[in-house]
Order: sequence, then C-alpha cells, then structure tokens
Amino acid sequence: MKRTLPVIVCILLFSVAAQFFLSTRHTAPSLPFRCQTFTTYSLFYDGRPAAFRLAHDIRFYNDTDGYFYLAGKADYDNREYLINRKMSLTGGGAPVQETYRYRIAGTAKSPEDNIPDALFTSWLKEVTPDPGFLQLDLIPLDNHPESFIAGTPLAFLFICHTY
Repeated sequence: MKRTLPVIVCILLFSVAAQFFLSTRHTAPSLPFRCQTFTTYSLFYDGRPAAFRLAHDIRFYNDTDGYFYLAGKADYDNREYLINRKMSLTGGGAPVQETYRYRIAGTAKSPEDNIPDALFTSWLKEVTPDPGFLQLDLIPLDNHPESFIAGTPLAFLFICHTY
C-alpha cells in the first residue's frame, strides 16, 4: 500500500500534465485557407524611414499552391508609392503543426504598382529570411476560431480573419 499511493499520484500528475500539453498544442487551419488583414510597417531603407500600409490577402488552396496578395501604399523619401502585387506560391508541403512554407514562384505587378523593386524587396526581407520562400505560422486565437496570428520566423506580423 505504501508503494501504490505514490505510483497512483505520479500517474495522475503525469496524465494531468499530458492533458495540459495536448490541449495547448496548435494545429494548422484546414485547407483551403483564406484570410485578410491590414497592417503598417515602419522600416529604414538606405538610412531613411519607409512606411508601408498594406492590405494582405492570403490564400492557401491546398498543401502545394496559393497566393499572397498585397495592396497599399509606401511613403519613402517624400514620395508616395502604390503597391499592388500578387505573389504566386507553389511547392508547399503539408503544414508542420501551424507552419506553412511555400516557394514564391513569381510576383506579378499591376500597371498601377510604381514602387521600386529594391524598396519592395527591402520590405520582403523584413518579413521572410529567404526572399524565395514565404513561411507563415498561423496560430488560432482562443475563443475566435476565425482569427489567426500570422507570423514568420522573424516576427509576428498581423492578425488575420478568415472569410
């Protein structure tokens, strides 16, 4: 009896800890996944401030294809630029927990887009460590199953809402 009580207590503690661990794990949202948001970024490019105000539209059609659409404005060097680009995403794989990783197959610019490519690339380098890939962690918000915190390996970027 003296040995069974500590064993039972250990088993109970282990099961409570395991339940807590399993309940706090995040899982990837189901595909197809679509979400939108608007956010601002304050960066420095060539030693001068640059402000980006961007609407994001993220669509992951399946494990392998999707796109990341950006529309907005950037202020740099006393000039306002329009941004309207669509990054085609391919070569993804099954998400690892809440992390999606896609290769940026190409970026299409609309005729109105007049931001210099170097300035746009400086923003892209801020949100992904490798400009050839987009990696996003999509973590669901508690009590809001339609909202996710979207982040990269460098930082959490925004909260997006599915539609």
